[in-house]
Amino acid sequence: MLIFNDKYYIILVLNQGDSLKINADINNLYAPEIKGSENSSLIYNSFTEIQKYDEKIEELTKKVEAEKKEYIRKLILGNLNSLSTLFFIDNLDMEEDLEIYKKVDASLFKNYPDNFLVLELHNKLKESDKLAIGSMAPEIDLPNPKGKNIKLSSLRGKYVLIDFWAAWCGPCRRESPNMVKLYETFNPKGFDIYSVSLDQTKKDWEKAIKKDGLGKWSHVSDLLYWNSAAGRAYGVESIPFTVLIDKEGKIIAKGLRGDDLKAKLEEIFN
Repeated sequence: MLIFNDKYYIILVLNQGDSLKINADINNLYAPEIKGSENSSLIYNSFTEIQKYDEKIEELTKKVEAEKKEYIRKLILGNLNSLSTLFFIDNLDMEEDLEIYKKVDASLFKNYPDNFLVLELHNKLKESDKLAIGSMAPEIDLPNPKGKNIKLSSLRGKYVLIDFWAAWCGPCRRESPNMVKLYETFNPKGFDIYSVSLDQTKKDWEKAIKKDGLGKWSHVSDLLYWNSAAGRAYGVESIPFTVLIDKEGKIIAKGLRGDDLKAKLEEIFN
């Protein structure tokens, strides 16, 4: 392997005496130009064609997922008085199908007000209203690694990404390079990040911040894992989870990551 760092590398299959010339873009290492090694060229010349099949699989998967969700929507709407709808509704995203959630809640809470699963759905909907687009983001006031409390509201006047993550969360850590890049690009224009960790130990938390180069923005945590006060206030059930707020502290987007987050920030600042 020709290694640039722990993330970027080129795979080589070499014979003794091969003399190589490699022309590569580090941002697209799926398509390096390799001369002098037929075996290595075969690998990368094949990647492009294989990628086309992967894209087809992704398109078909999205199509089938959409058909499945549409079937579930019709199933639920045709059986609003049945407790069985609670089994199916978890297949739908609450934000995407909020009206269906509300119809199920209205029907079941009226007929089964003492059922604990019905109450759980009812309370979940009440909590989601607090995080509706356009509503004020709940205050967070937790200590940073040095023990000093930092309020979310102290960043008022900037667009802020509230980022729920943890050192033990693989997808969160893989998103770190993108977060750093977006911060460096948009911070001078009025963007900031407020990271809330669901870690359990200060050592792991601090080590991840340092290793991933995340120290330029605010980090807070009560180190209570899933019992985090901020996590409960924001209804966090899985991480990474993000909430984007405007200069006044109002929620303008949720769940943005990667290219979706970049596109939103470009829309705001450019």
